[in-house]
Amino acid sequence: MRLTRTGKKRYATWRIVVADSRRHVTAKVIEYLGWYNPHSKEFKVDEAKVKSWFDKGAQPSNSLAILFERHKIKMPEWVEIKRVEPKEKEEKEVKEEKPVKAEEAATGKVPETKTEEVTAEAEEVTSEEVTEATEAPEEEKEEKTEEAEEKSKEAK
Repeated sequence: MRLTRTGKKRYATWRIVVADSRRHVTAKVIEYLGWYNPHSKEFKVDEAKVKSWFDKGAQPSNSLAILFERHKIKMPEWVEIKRVEPKEKEEKEVKEEKPVKAEEAATGKVPETKTEEVTAEAEEVTSEEVTEATEAPEEEKEEKTEEAEEKSKEAK
């Protein structure tokens, strides 16, 4: 048993139907049991047919089981309703201030924002470190090209 959407665009109404669970939602249904209008909260269902389908072993979808429970329609004990618990809002953690670096304490200059801290760290990088970092990949590329040339000569 499940709900099938009907109605106009942006004004959905639902039919309560019995359908094969292996088929698409809009596929041919076995039997219509009632309807539900969420806008006006109207709910009508043939309880005798619902009881007979429960006796045959039909399982309601989770949303339909919640509707049956809300409208006090008796369901077998084996019907389980999955409840989604709302996530608890985490309290905002108090941001701990970072300890002041020894160099900054000695000079008396403490960066006020994160960008000032990043720029201060960037100035500490020397030009030698930059040239070393850029030279290493070029040497590796030259070695790889030499190895590739040797392999191609061997293949010939």
